[in-house]
This record gives sequence, C-alpha cells and structure tokens, in this order.
Amino acid sequence: MSFKTYSPELASAFEASDAAIQQLLDQLKAGAPHPPKDPAQLEPLYTMGFSALQAGQSETAYAVFMVLVSQAPLEARFHAGLSLAQKARKETEAAYLSMVLAHHLDKGNLKYPLAAAELLMALDQRAPARLALMGVVALSHNTADKPLHDRAQALLELYSHAG
Repeated sequence: MSFKTYSPELASAFEASDAAIQQLLDQLKAGAPHPPKDPAQLEPLYTMGFSALQAGQSETAYAVFMVLVSQAPLEARFHAGLSLAQKARKETEAAYLSMVLAHHLDKGNLKYPLAAAELLMALDQRAPARLALMGVVALSHNTADKPLHDRAQALLELYSHAG
C-alpha cells in the first residue's frame, strides 16, 4: 500500500509510516480468530465511544474504541475514533499511528490526513506536517472538501508565520 498513488506530498509525509502500517494491516487481516463483525452491528457502540469523548471520559472512549477496532479491524472510522481517544489520553504518537491507519483504510477521506497532520504538528514534526497539509490542500478540489481545504490552508499559513 503506498501513498504514491494518492499525492506526492502525502507520500513523502507518510512514507516512513507506510511499511509499519502495512505490516499492521497484514497482521489485522491474518490474525483475526473469527470473521470481523459487520460495522453496522457495532453502531451503538460507536455512538457510545463518541459520547464518552464528548463527555470528557477518555478512558471509557478508549476502551470502547479498542473493542470496536478488535471487532472490525478494517473499519477506518473505528481507528479514527481510537486516535481521538488516544489524543485525549495524551498518547499523541499512538494517536498519529491510529489516524494514519484510518487513512490507509479509507484513502478517499481527507479528514484523516488532515487530522494526522495536526497530530504531527503536536509532535513538533514540522516538515512532515507541512507536507501533509499541502497534500490536503492540493487534493481538496470539490465543494464538499472546502472546509477541509480551508482548515489545511489556515494551518499552513499559521505554520508559515510561526517559523
């Protein structure tokens, strides 16, 4: 799996994680002792996880999203939720890896590389964050992506003034 088919900017920003994420995906696919559950069956649990996050209950949210990821390991939004719970627990590196995995699972969703770029910023990884933001800006062409484009553009401008 490679970001090269997605965007040159994202390719360079995420390439270091690419091999590790591919290995994790392979393990997830091969290691499930039972077939993954249908994500639709897990919707109430997903709602519970986000409700816990909104209520500031990061430990509960973390536990819920860990269950979701174990039950449907190829569902990108469950990994994204886990990333948010990890971020709330101040586990920024783990949150970044979970968000990159979410992006690998759903490359068409620009929310994931934008969130990963924000996590890179929190980790003070300026160059990869800037490249990821440039990739989001370059790929956000249609009207539906405008809010993502505007946010990525604003973060790029903020970064250019900060350093």
